[in-house]
Amino acid sequence: PPFKLKELRTTEDCSVVSPSPSGSRTESSLYSDILRMMATLTAQPPRMCSAPSSASRLLMPLLLLLVLACSQCLASAISVKPAMPPPLASATAAAADSAASSGGQNPVVALAGFLKGQLVRMKDGTVECYTNHKRCNDIRSKQTAFALTNGQPRRTATTGGITYEDYDFLQRGKDDRGKVGSLVIMSFFAPNFLPYMLMFNPGAMPSPFRVPPGTAGSAVEETKWEKISRQRTHAVLSSLLDMEKSARVAPSLSKMNPFGASKTKRTMERIDNMGHIGATLLTTADAVGPTGGAGLLHMLSSEIYKTGTGEPWTKKETQLITVPKPIIRGLAGAISAESGPPSSFLPNFMVRGQVINHIQKVAEADEFLVKNRIDMGTIAGESLMQACDIRLIGGPGRSDDELRKGLKQWLDDVTPAESGKLYNSNLARAALLGYNAVDGARDTRSMSYLPRLMFQGQYGGQVIFRYEEAKSEKRRRK
Repeated sequence: PPFKLKELRTTEDCSVVSPSPSGSRTESSLYSDILRMMATLTAQPPRMCSAPSSASRLLMPLLLLLVLACSQCLASAISVKPAMPPPLASATAAAADSAASSGGQNPVVALAGFLKGQLVRMKDGTVECYTNHKRCNDIRSKQTAFALTNGQPRRTATTGGITYEDYDFLQRGKDDRGKVGSLVIMSFFAPNFLPYMLMFNPGAMPSPFRVPPGTAGSAVEETKWEKISRQRTHAVLSSLLDMEKSARVAPSLSKMNPFGASKTKRTMERIDNMGHIGATLLTTADAVGPTGGAGLLHMLSSEIYKTGTGEPWTKKETQLITVPKPIIRGLAGAISAESGPPSSFLPNFMVRGQVINHIQKVAEADEFLVKNRIDMGTIAGESLMQACDIRLIGGPGRSDDELRKGLKQWLDDVTPAESGKLYNSNLARAALLGYNAVDGARDTRSMSYLPRLMFQGQYGGQVIFRYEEAKSEKRRRK
């Protein structure tokens, strides 16, 4: 525009300029009015107040968003108008073309619908959180009664008297309450950093408030488990590529330290050794399906077991500090496949902490299943899918029998096979998680089809046939 903002700040008149007699409005005059309103909002006379209040600082972004939304609406509606009204037929055709080009919805109406949808989702999520909390209290009451009946001093997370479905619901409720508490604390003590927390940690939102898959403007219909399968495959591929690169290219910051050359070399050799172990596993004929994880644990037996008379495991070994960074980030991406991989800006120790917390949660679930002798036949449906998902077992298209077989094999593998030796359970479960993620990515039922077809497409039409079959099944569902 041919005017300056500081000149508008001195204008006392904040009203919108009325249209010219000709009935036309230019884009320059439109933005002149918009900037005049923004200048009136942002510049307050000294006689009013010396500093903006906290309420005005909170309302200012909302006002600016509304002004921008109105500017887009007005720009599309008042761009160029002829001096004489057009005939009715041409006006109707122009309105139809404008509606078709803008998706058939006014921007103001779209903004109002978006705000209404957010408020409804907030209300429904809050009600669901409270309902889940009451059900969790009922489940804990059952565990308390079971503990008193069996002479236990107090209730623990692995106390029996409940089904695995109840246990899984209790753990998910615990995670959601922790996330709600974190959001409340951030809202009160660090509200300016709350958007960045959600940006760098998408999984910080409780499950009742998450956007269901396929409703966030995606052009392809996708279920929850299909999205997890696709995201998990991408995490596996990224991890393999990072391992290859890290074994041959030194980190940029390591070149700035003249005294760390030997440590960098040892780290690169360790990554290369892990890469060779992974290559051996990928080329082994029998290393597929649930039974292939036992072979990986056998290859890593020197890292997982230690003689009982030797030194105990150090914190560095149990907290997976010796595991290379590409593997840790690959595991974190596969674990958080539903909400998205962790941000690349997060330091490695925070990503490793997320992996350790997940492994401890899985270990607690394993203890519940073994301690209470839960029958695998009683776990079915969504509970079975959820039990296998936290262990990265299977994916879409698996039957209940396949999932139960994988879950039973997992419990057999995590049980120490060598008695009288110290057992690093965190490393063993991390290795099995990695194997299950790779096995799911190689399966023909994985939803990430392009990378698999690049290597398997020339070996026959089985993979392509399965992909076309999945597409036709989606068409039938529609």
